[in-house]
Amino acid sequence: MSTATSITATILGCGSSGGVPRVGNLWGACDPLDPRNRRRRCSLLLTGTRTDTAGTTRILIDTGCDTREQLLDADVDDLDAVFYTHEHADHTHGIDDLRAIALNQKKRIDVYFAPTAAKTITRAFSYCFQSPPGSGYPPILTGHVIHAGEPVTISGAGGTMTLLPVLQEHGNITSL
Repeated sequence: MSTATSITATILGCGSSGGVPRVGNLWGACDPLDPRNRRRRCSLLLTGTRTDTAGTTRILIDTGCDTREQLLDADVDDLDAVFYTHEHADHTHGIDDLRAIALNQKKRIDVYFAPTAAKTITRAFSYCFQSPPGSGYPPILTGHVIHAGEPVTISGAGGTMTLLPVLQEHGNITSL
């Protein structure tokens, strides 16, 4: 498959772990009169396209609590992959919002995460990776463990996109 000739990064959210403003109308140093200061939790959408096809390749980075609204606002109805930077709630607790995408695509979504994040996320959201006994809900995700410094290539209708995970310090943990 050809490489995407154009890649667009859309910031879906850049707020703190509680969003801005926090519940209670807490704006911190942000001016509540400036609409740009109303920010959702961190998430990024990468969209790849090629000049020789109308398709797109879409990669979502993190699924915070605002994922549903973020995907609706960005008019996303399909995803080729989801990458998790780390296992904190403000980056993972929108994982259930991927169900509508997986059912729409009629296939599981590939998700990529570091070993520690994989262990935490697959345990906390095991029903997304395998159907619980007696459940009528199909699994919606397929997990893939990745490591810093090892490129990951995602293929989609808009071409291939290669991401290079980089290890960084994030408080008392590391993230990609």
